[in-house]
Amino acid sequence: MSDGWTLLKDIALVFAGAVLLGAIFERLRQAAVVGYMLAGAFWVLGSFAS
Repeated sequence: MSDGWTLLKDIALVFAGAVLLGAIFERLRQAAVVGYMLAGAFWVLGSFAS
């Protein structure tokens, strides 16, 4: 897979994770933005791990 497709896949996964975490946080009556921020933090931390 070329680097462009890998980047596109990574961004799509981050968006999907952000939506999922945002929905979970809304269900727990928390601000959805917290879920979005956590998804971004997990992505950044994951990029340092590899």
